[in-house]
Order: sequence, then C-alpha cells, then structure tokens
Amino acid sequence: MKKPRKNKHHLKILSPQLILSLIIVYLLFFVKFNLSIDNFHFKQLSLAEYLLIKNKLMNEMFSNHPEIINIKTKISFLNRNINLETTKEKPVAKICYLNNCYLLGEHSYIYNNKRELQSSLLLTITSQLPIATNTRLDPSITTALAKVFEYSNIKNLYLTKAEILSNKDIIFFTQNFSFLLDPNRKNLDEQLKKLDYFLNQYHQPFQQIDLRIYNKIYFK
Repeated sequence: MKKPRKNKHHLKILSPQLILSLIIVYLLFFVKFNLSIDNFHFKQLSLAEYLLIKNKLMNEMFSNHPEIINIKTKISFLNRNINLETTKEKPVAKICYLNNCYLLGEHSYIYNNKRELQSSLLLTITSQLPIATNTRLDPSITTALAKVFEYSNIKNLYLTKAEILSNKDIIFFTQNFSFLLDPNRKNLDEQLKKLDYFLNQYHQPFQQIDLRIYNKIYFK
C-alpha cells in the first residue's frame, strides 16, 4: 500500500525580469533626485517627473538664454543628481545695426545680453546690412572675420573696429590704417597674403589698403 504524499509548501521566487521591473519603477517614481543647472540646485523631483518636464524646461532655457547653444543631461544615480550642463556662446565681438547692438558669438550666433553688452570691451562691428538677434551671421562674413581675427592675433595687429558694407565687403580699422576685404571671393587667404606682403614691404605713410582686386593692391 502506497503512503499518502505529504503536502510541500514551495517558496515562490520572483523572476529576474520582474525584479528588474520593480527596481526601474522604484527609481522612476519613488527616488527623489536633485535637479541642477550647471551644478546650481534647481529643485527636487523624481526621474519620471523630470522626463515629463524635460522638453519644456530646455525650451524655456533656450528661449530665456539665447547664448546657450547646447544642453547636456548628466544623471548620477549614486549621488541622486540630474545636472543640466550648458554650453554657451563665447562672445567675440559687439555687432550693431542702426541703433541696436548685439553680441556676436564664436559660432556666428547673434544674441542679446544687456549685462554683457554694457560691460563688454569687445571689438565693435557696425553693419550696413540688417542684423537681428537670435540669428546667425552670413557664413562668408563669419569666415572672413575668423581669418582676420586669427591673422591679427598672430601678427599683433590691433583692430579698433570693423564695418560690414552693403555689398558684404568688410573694412577693418587699426590704429594707423584700414584695409578692405571681399569675403565673397574664394581667394580670401590670398587677400591676407597680399596684406602681409604690403605691410612687410611698404614703409611709407598710408591710410587705407584695398585688397579686393585679384593680384592687385591699391592704397592711399
């Protein structure tokens, strides 16, 4: 005769997938993180709350601070911290059209920051072409400015101001003379080579150099 089987109580073990899901839910909804902007504390919230407001928050940051060109999110689960790390335009010049002046960033972005404008000792560029905030400068003009800024730094040529003409040509002013470049031509490097040659070879007084004509140097 067979003995009756004894009832055994089995302990139910949660599957790894379920455990992982519970951890994710816990991290998303129940763990509070410190939200910081450039390491300055902003508020406390859960990851789920942050994901809900993320796009709106970033859009507001871009709108209220036009000098911001990129926002990177860094999350530390160990420190329970969400940090929004911003990359901002570095102003390289003040650019003015009529009676309105803005800052020109290193990536050619034009933006308005009254506090920086008031305390700025940057080179002033006046423009005969319309200039508006939250736009980018014409690429050919941007390239010309970058090359002249680099040249002036290498040669210790102090620029006092610059002017963008209605045809996009640019006149740069130094303490002793001015020079004209045509940024629309492909030979921009050649124009700067002519400038370098003239400054090294000509030692008589002059007021202005025109480098825009191919293979020619005009001065007065």
